Amino acid sequence: MKEASFYTIRADRVECHLCPHNCKLKDRQWGICNVRQARDNKLFDMGYGRISSLAIDPVEKKPLYHFYPGAQILSVGGLGCNFNCSFCQNHQISQIQHQMLARAEYLSPQEVIDIALEKAPKAGIAFTYNEPMINYDFMIDVASLAKSQEIPTVVVSNGYINHAPLEKLIEVIDAFNIDLKGFNNQFYKKFAGGRLSPVLDALKQIKKADRHLEVTHLVVTNANDNFDEYRAMLYWIAENLGQRIPFHISRYYPQYKYSQPATELTLINDYVAAAREKLQFVYPGNVHADASTYCPECGELLISRSGYSTKTVALSEKYCLNCHYELPIII
Repeated sequence: MKEASFYTIRADRVECHLCPHNCKLKDRQWGICNVRQARDNKLFDMGYGRISSLAIDPVEKKPLYHFYPGAQILSVGGLGCNFNCSFCQNHQISQIQHQMLARAEYLSPQEVIDIALEKAPKAGIAFTYNEPMINYDFMIDVASLAKSQEIPTVVVSNGYINHAPLEKLIEVIDAFNIDLKGFNNQFYKKFAGGRLSPVLDALKQIKKADRHLEVTHLVVTNANDNFDEYRAMLYWIAENLGQRIPFHISRYYPQYKYSQPATELTLINDYVAAAREKLQFVYPGNVHADASTYCPECGELLISRSGYSTKTVALSEKYCLNCHYELPIII
């Protein structure tokens, strides 16, 4: 365990300021994340360095399509989450009891760096699988070491984090994929146990800091599949994040506590079509569909994708070989 960052002492309790839950904890109480615990008037990160998953993945699996396309990335997962999504696809490691922390493998930040240096994944290290923001202190330590070694770092997150810790994190992270789960506060409250506005604030903060950002939206049957709300989401994204933001639309399959049927393919097609009216780079996920990258200026095929197989076709540095349009792609 390690003393956590971002907390204050309030009389007989400590108040965590990492995420918008701002948990107020008496001695020996655990936060909503089941990772941070109050002890002797301090707050500790009890999941520091506790690893649930470690793998070399295609960077497209995160999903990141404009960040070193076709490259491999070292994916590092911890335990716990500050949401409780009933349709969670990684519930075995996110929806945990805190007793699981002590049984998980421990790696130091330097050991993670050593693995990355040995495997040499071009796209660097991704903090992913569970919600990495709740493993904040470990993530900051690893990312700081990675920066000194010129290893890129990526965060795949629900975006539920307060402004100050995100500001510090942005200094050492190169790319983010944020899951915008819906565009209705009642949906966030009922299905995730959180609020919409902090996620929107985090997205704007990352964009303002000029970090590479991609957004994912999982379309969940009879939960967030209101088309009017979706159109409002697209308008907000275009206005606040820009039309060039890569946007991933993923198909839901029954998971965890949610047994509604998988998203209809026709609906995914409709969502993709609607998004392409507003945004230049829209990618369907969890379906057999064309997820290649085309030049928005001339229509040239730039990056061909089939599953996780990626081939650069007409891209030089970040420019279209046909019309020389500059693309928002890091290669």
